[in-house]
Amino acid sequence: MDVSVIDIIRMFVENNISVVPILDENGVVLNVFAESDIILLAREGLLDELNIPVSEALALRPDDYPGVHSCSQTDTLYSVLDIIRKTHVQRLIVVDDDIRPVGVVALSDVLRALIV
Repeated sequence: MDVSVIDIIRMFVENNISVVPILDENGVVLNVFAESDIILLAREGLLDELNIPVSEALALRPDDYPGVHSCSQTDTLYSVLDIIRKTHVQRLIVVDDDIRPVGVVALSDVLRALIV
C-alpha cells in the first residue's frame, strides 16, 4: 500500500472510476480506496499532501467504516442486492475463487439491471 493518493486519483480520472482495490503481493484484495476517502483527507486538511501513501490515508477512516465487502462471480443479482443491503455499502468487489478482483458491482448497476 505504498502507492500515493495522487496516483490513485489519477486512476479515478483516467479510467472514470470511483474505487480502486488495494491488493497484496499475490493480487488478493486487502482494502479499497474510494472517492469518499478523499473527503476524509479534506476534513483532515490534507489536500495539499496527496503524495502520502494510501495506507496513511486509509488510517484516517472512522472506526465505523464498513470495510471491504465482496461477492463472487456466481452470485445472483438478488444475493448481491442482499449483501449491499445488509452491509450498507454502495459497491462490492467481485472476486474469483482465489479472492482476486475481477470487477466491481455498484448499487446503481444492480438497480439498472432490475429495471431493464
